[in-house]
Amino acid sequence: PGRQRMDFMWNYLPITIGIIELIDSSKPEHFREVRSIFETFRAYYPVPLIVAANKQDLPEAWSIDDLTVALRLKDWLPMVPCVATDHASVRQVLLTLLEYVRADLEEPVLE
Repeated sequence: PGRQRMDFMWNYLPITIGIIELIDSSKPEHFREVRSIFETFRAYYPVPLIVAANKQDLPEAWSIDDLTVALRLKDWLPMVPCVATDHASVRQVLLTLLEYVRADLEEPVLE
C-alpha cells in the first residue's frame, strides 16, 4: 500500500504474518513516502518486515547501502536487492521474508 489504487490492502494488514515493502530504488523522490509507510507498518503492525529494493538492474538504482542510509533503516532490517521481473530475484525476496516469519513464530521479534 502506498498508492491510492492499493488502499484496499490496508484492510488485510491486521491478519498479515509478514510484510514486503517494495521500493523503486531508482526514484529517490519517492523515498520520503516509502519511509512514512515503513513507519506506519512498524508502529501498527508488529510483524516481520523486509524491504525489497526493486529495479536494481537499472544504472540509476541506488545501492543497498545507500538506500539503507537514505531511508534511515536499522541494520537489522533486511533489505533485499530485487528485479521484480526476474523470477529468481522475486523468489529470494519471498524466501527472505519466510525466514523472518519462521524466526518470528519461534521467538517474536516485536512484542
